[in-house]
This record gives sequence, C-alpha cells and structure tokens, in this order.
Amino acid sequence: MSNEDRWLTSNEAAAHLGYGEYTLRQSRRTGKLAGKETPKFTKTGTAVRYKMSDLDAWVNSDSEAVSQ
Repeated sequence: MSNEDRWLTSNEAAAHLGYGEYTLRQSRRTGKLAGKETPKFTKTGTAVRYKMSDLDAWVNSDSEAVSQ
C-alpha cells in the first residue's frame, strides 16, 4: 500500500494537517475547517478515518484556487 492510500485516525489526520484533534472533530460537525469545506472522511460505527491522499488534496486546494 502506498503512503497516499494509507488511512489515518482522526488524531493522526489532525497532526498531519497541523490542527488539534478537537478542531478536526468539530469540523466534522460544522462542515468547515479553515474557512472551507472539511476534508473527506469515512465513518464506520464510531471509527473515523481519513485517507492521506484526500487530506493532501484538501491542503493543496488552497494553492490551486490561488493560481487560477
């Protein structure tokens, strides 16, 4: 499995993005993080997972909007 396809826990995803886990958890409720739509996530029961490639795409969406 490539690193891009790795699934991260909420805590790991928050660290990857540079936010606290509480902030990331709140963004799932509000639908917004840093003024834009929250990154994609999957929830199975109580387990929440983020795909690393989705997180990286979310981060890069800022730079794409600026360059257009």
